[in-house]
Amino acid sequence: MDIDGRRIYPDPDADGIEYEPSEWQLCDKHHVRHVPTHSVFEVDVDRDRMTGKYLDIEDFFARLVHVCDGQYAPDEGLDEETLVFLGRGAIAFNLQAIGLWKPQVERYPDRPEHNRMKSKYPKPS
Repeated sequence: MDIDGRRIYPDPDADGIEYEPSEWQLCDKHHVRHVPTHSVFEVDVDRDRMTGKYLDIEDFFARLVHVCDGQYAPDEGLDEETLVFLGRGAIAFNLQAIGLWKPQVERYPDRPEHNRMKSKYPKPS
């Protein structure tokens, strides 16, 4: 089911974006799929937000554009907080997958199952 979702931007007050790379697939250079929710996000640059000649993480946005057939409708399955969390994760994963971002891994030695990727601001390469 195709969707025309609203734009989701990184939080300028946060110190990064947490996401789990193994939950994401790169579809093409502008689309990523969150495997557990079967949700596809478009990731692109909002040229109207650019303040300099170089791109910053805050210049990117994600929007939900598709939920695979047979899955829930977005208003039935994802609350706003989860949708925003996934949208921000889509930005970070997309930039990592196409080589524009190098995330930092947060390690929890006593709980390795909680190791997460975290993109720190504002260092896109």
